[in-house]
Amino acid sequence: MEFIEYACDKILDDDWSPDAVVGFAKQHTDWKDKRIVSTKTLYNYIDQSKLSVRNIDMPMKSKLNTKKRHIQKHRRVLGKSIAERSPEIDTVEGKKSDDNALLTIIERKTRNYYAIQIDDQDHDSVDYAIQKLQDSFGKLFP
Repeated sequence: MEFIEYACDKILDDDWSPDAVVGFAKQHTDWKDKRIVSTKTLYNYIDQSKLSVRNIDMPMKSKLNTKKRHIQKHRRVLGKSIAERSPEIDTVEGKKSDDNALLTIIERKTRNYYAIQIDDQDHDSVDYAIQKLQDSFGKLFP
């Protein structure tokens, strides 16, 4: 079996890193007289999509912090972005049609939860409720 095929099998089936595959092959007698590529070359082949192994198949590689800040090409898709959702998803209405709504706020440091009944689901009602909350807390509001 060629080393590249062996490396792909170990990475995919046994969850080995490319470095572990190369290190094992260098110490094992079966690979003594056969050609072995370096760890760097193996990683380059994976990055260039020359192997059946992809970066997403190596969970530790996608977690490593590199010096460059760039968008990861191999990130799993976890669903729609919040920006792509329809506005109806962000509004919850009850079965009754009395136009009242509930404004919910969670304070970040203390994790206190506040639920305030407001007259309508419009900007002015929310501003009014937040202003009343600010007035009741005074200097502690920020």
